[in-house]
Formats: sequence, structure tokens, C-alpha cells
Amino acid sequence: MNGLSRRARQVPIAPKLLGAAGLLPPLIAIIARLAAGGGEPVAGALLKLAIFYGMLVLSFLGGIWWGVASARAPEEKQSQLLVLAIAPPIAALALFILTTPLPLLATILLAILIAASPLADAWLASMKLTPPWWMRLRLPLSLIMGVLVLVLALLLAL
Repeated sequence: MNGLSRRARQVPIAPKLLGAAGLLPPLIAIIARLAAGGGEPVAGALLKLAIFYGMLVLSFLGGIWWGVASARAPEEKQSQLLVLAIAPPIAALALFILTTPLPLLATILLAILIAASPLADAWLASMKLTPPWWMRLRLPLSLIMGVLVLVLALLLAL
């Protein structure tokens, strides 16, 4: 062990519950799409809304990284971390623009970016800029959200 108590590495209940609640919009869209079959307009609208929500999540991650970099990063690393922090909202905007001509590609790329986002979190954690439980929260949430967005992409292709 790295000297931290087991309790210090446990994810507090509020981030755990709120993080899980953040998975509901794409999950509801998937269920609605599967229940409605191919032609239901409401399911299609929910599907698009859930994809847009995934883009918001990606932007939100950048905001988290910006806050961590601004508040806790050593001065010599701060510029690098701030550049990292602006990448998710810029990527989300590019994906939003791409959804009109190539919605399937944009959604697949979104799933990949969300699933890969813990790499940035791991970098922050390696500098001890995040709570000890951070990766226990971020890794499963990002992987699950990435899978849910990928399922949305597959449903978009149907």
C-alpha cells in the first residue's frame, strides 16, 4: 500500500451517487430506443439528446481539469494542464459540428474520447493533484459512459 488508509481511498457517497446519476441520460435513451424499435420519433430525439449530453460530459471533464490545474498544479506544470483542460470542450464542439454530416463517426469518436479521458485523470493523480479516491471514481464512470455512447452510436446506425 502507498501509505493511505483504505478509508481515504474510498469514493465518498455523494460523488459516487452523482456520478452514477450522470450515466442515466444515455441509459434512458438506449432503453427508449430499444423499446420503441426503429421508427419512434421520441426515441430518436432521446438518442440525439443523449449524444449531445455526452458532449457536455466531455466539456465538463475539461472544466474539472481546468479547476484542478488552476487551484493545485505546480507553476511549472500549470500551462500544460490548462492546455489539456481546453482540449475536451474544443473536441466536443468539433464533434457537435461533425454530427451533421457524419453522426455515426462523431458518436464513435465521442465514445473513444470519453473512455480515454481517465488517462488525463491519471496524469493529474500521479502529480497528487486529485483526491486519493479519484481514479476509483473516474475510471469506471468513463469506461461505462464510453460504452453507453458506443451503444448509442450503434443504435444511431440502425
